[in-house]
Amino acid sequence: NPGTTNTADAIYITGEAAGKNNFKKVDIQGVTTYAGEHWEVGGGDSGVFVTGAISTIIANNVFQGNRDLGYYGSALPNQTDDVENSSQTLYGNKCISCFHGLGGKRSISGLQVTGNTLYNCVRGVTIEEVQDYTVKGAIIGNNSFVMCQVAARINNCYGTAVNNNTVRYHGCLDSNGDAINQVPLTVVAFQETNNSEFCHNTIYGENPLSSTANPTAGTLFTLTSDSNVNKVADNDCSNWRRLGTALGDS
Repeated sequence: NPGTTNTADAIYITGEAAGKNNFKKVDIQGVTTYAGEHWEVGGGDSGVFVTGAISTIIANNVFQGNRDLGYYGSALPNQTDDVENSSQTLYGNKCISCFHGLGGKRSISGLQVTGNTLYNCVRGVTIEEVQDYTVKGAIIGNNSFVMCQVAARINNCYGTAVNNNTVRYHGCLDSNGDAINQVPLTVVAFQETNNSEFCHNTIYGENPLSSTANPTAGTLFTLTSDSNVNKVADNDCSNWRRLGTALGDS
């Protein structure tokens, strides 16, 4: 529903009953959802929303123009069964001009985001807690981020690996083709995140149009003061105005 102002998921799946996962498996492959050309003028909330499943596979789909997420996976609010026995696998998907490309929330476990293409998204991959949950053991690997303002935002997670990704033309464009500056240029933002790693990623540089809208240039990764990233190694960066790490409370 392009242009809708209401929450409207193209595909909404919930297996919740009495605080437990009641679907053994959800498998969505080869689907295209179209909310509009760009999230600023698009509609919907998510292309696909899934909760309440023990195993979820989201593969080889295309999500375009969602004003929230292309794919939104979530554990259940007030979950009573063991979320660590569940898994969500996202591979081979393409997100185009969504605000968030692929995301997981609420202590979602077993999350693997691999081999996806995120194009012109404000945040390519977003993994975060809500309601004091902690996301554990997520893998973000071998993805291609093209013209994203933030490749990955990791919030309140434990043991997350962001490895072997490629970032090109860092910095996304609005619906008029101009560079945005609502969100600072950052390859990966770690917030309240511990025992994680950021290794073997290749960053080819900024979108040339981003320099005017973002005069302070980009940052390789940011850490809030309550984060502890155990390992940062072997990242290959080129063609940036400034490289570095920002440490602070925001």
